[in-house]
Amino acid sequence: MSLETALEQVKSQIGTETFVGEWFEITQERINKFADVTEDRQWIHLDVERAKAMSPFGSTVAHGFLTLSLTPYLTDTVTPDHPPFPDLKMAVNYGMNKVRFPAPVKPGDRIKTDRRDARKLVQLLCAGLLTEVHPPNEQEEAVRDLCRCREAAHKDLMRARHQLLKFLLRRAMIYREGNHWTDKHMRWLRSLEFDQIVDQTVFNSYLVELEHRMDRLKVLGQILADVAGQEPYKEPVGWLRCFRGIDTVTALTIVAELHGFERFTSPRRLMSYLGLTPSENSSGDRQQQGAITKAGNRRVRRMLIEASWHQRHLPIVSKALQKRRQGQPQWVIDIANRAQHRLHRRYLRLLHKDKAPSKAVTAVARELAGFIWSVLYMQAEIGCDENVA
Repeated sequence: MSLETALEQVKSQIGTETFVGEWFEITQERINKFADVTEDRQWIHLDVERAKAMSPFGSTVAHGFLTLSLTPYLTDTVTPDHPPFPDLKMAVNYGMNKVRFPAPVKPGDRIKTDRRDARKLVQLLCAGLLTEVHPPNEQEEAVRDLCRCREAAHKDLMRARHQLLKFLLRRAMIYREGNHWTDKHMRWLRSLEFDQIVDQTVFNSYLVELEHRMDRLKVLGQILADVAGQEPYKEPVGWLRCFRGIDTVTALTIVAELHGFERFTSPRRLMSYLGLTPSENSSGDRQQQGAITKAGNRRVRRMLIEASWHQRHLPIVSKALQKRRQGQPQWVIDIANRAQHRLHRRYLRLLHKDKAPSKAVTAVARELAGFIWSVLYMQAEIGCDENVA
């Protein structure tokens, strides 16, 4: 049988129950043997008494890879007289995509490849023991990778700048006629000459690499701007650019990283997802909050904190911000104005309470996430209504 025929035969079985296998019991002895083979001797798998006292599952659990390794056996327990693919001569394990272990397997549990697994997942979901994961589609993943590529290019450029400046500093060649990386500074760099041929060679190498990374960042920035001006990103990016401190790169990164925004049904959910909420270390009547959790998406969290530094200035609408707001809905501009005034007052109040500026900005970023939620969630709701219509 050809490969194409085998693939078509497999695809035709998607969504159907091909067969029901036999029960297979997972014992503690088997878990111990698997630990010996893989050298994974974590106590949650082997120490029965400690697992009863400390594990959230109340007992030891099997290794996830142990259950995964049983896949060939479980799929081979079909009745030999009725094979699922009778024309298939052999099968090779090519690998698996997006494998997850949503439910623990304890000693004494029986596993089986049938609808009982689905029932167990439903029970865990009803008990709140499963965490919802929203995978991006191909377009969302492509745009997200573009934003991350641009971020990596920016880090590479900063690294090249530091290498060049440190080289010149070691040669006591310091630019004193203005800011670095202006046109005037670049002309000064290109005019430098060294007595040593080796020094000239090293400098030329640093300079060529710097210009290459500058060109790379410029090209990626232009592609990112083009994507931001197309659907479905044009509207949410335009709305976010109405906020002070948020321009195209930050806006598109937020939208791309927070794909499927309708899953955040409240501002607190978004703040928690971004790791901007305080950590908790409370017991009994004692309540103690610590630093932010830093859970979830670190890129969006960093973007919001960088944007929040702009809120320390007086809430004035600059010419650049006025230009970004042209053609945008008035209700979005009103929310952005309220955010600008509220976040500035929040920053000043925290400073008057002797809070460090970095902590004050982090608190401002948490509230900025709430304002962004009020805009993007409305955009997601509008999109859902249009799809239903």
